[in-house]
Amino acid sequence: MRRCKRKLITSTSMVINQLSLRFLTCISLLLCFGAFGCNEGKNIGSVSGVVTYQGTPVVHGNITFFRPGTGEVSVGILGNGGAYTLTQPKSGLSVGAYKVMVTPLRDYKQVESQEGSDIEIVLTGEERIPDRYRNRETTPLTAKITGEEDILSFELSPP
Repeated sequence: MRRCKRKLITSTSMVINQLSLRFLTCISLLLCFGAFGCNEGKNIGSVSGVVTYQGTPVVHGNITFFRPGTGEVSVGILGNGGAYTLTQPKSGLSVGAYKVMVTPLRDYKQVESQEGSDIEIVLTGEERIPDRYRNRETTPLTAKITGEEDILSFELSPP
């Protein structure tokens, strides 16, 4: 009788060990696919270019790429000569169509008035960029990311 109990206990232990091993294998595979498989088969492109307004480079502000449907967003800072490179996400943008917004920075200066100190908004060339370029619902700018190194330049114009 003792022999049967021992065999039963051994068989039960083996089944539990096999189930545990299968469970750990499944979890390991899921983690591997989750960590390495998400971008597999998904084309990624890097994006850079130049933004100008009436032929003049927009040197202060941001450029934002927004993909309707997925909500994917990437932002670049406009610098010397109106040049930008998208920095987020670091891996690049997935292939597809995007809406593009340009948001110039505002310059402020402090001025003295008879009532005290006030802040005055100083309009720069960039600030005169029409509001339609700042909103994803109204911007006419679009981009198609191809999965290669995309160089996309945008010429903004008055309304």
